[in-house]
Amino acid sequence: MQRYEYDIELQTYDPKIDGVAQDIHTLNVRGNQGWQLVSVCGPKDAGKFHGVCWYYFFQRPLAQDQINSFLEQDL
Repeated sequence: MQRYEYDIELQTYDPKIDGVAQDIHTLNVRGNQGWQLVSVCGPKDAGKFHGVCWYYFFQRPLAQDQINSFLEQDL
């Protein structure tokens, strides 16, 4: 059975930069780190300081003997 770790990234947009370019950058960086895009949710209101944002949901496979580092953190 394949196990995964998951991550969520909040993407707000700089009005001086094209939003599509920001999306492509986010996906390229995450892809290079081994993350796979699972879902996108938005646009959502992120408050007066962040404006509108999108949520990106990622997963990446864990090796058979690898532990999920997030689950091992002291929260």
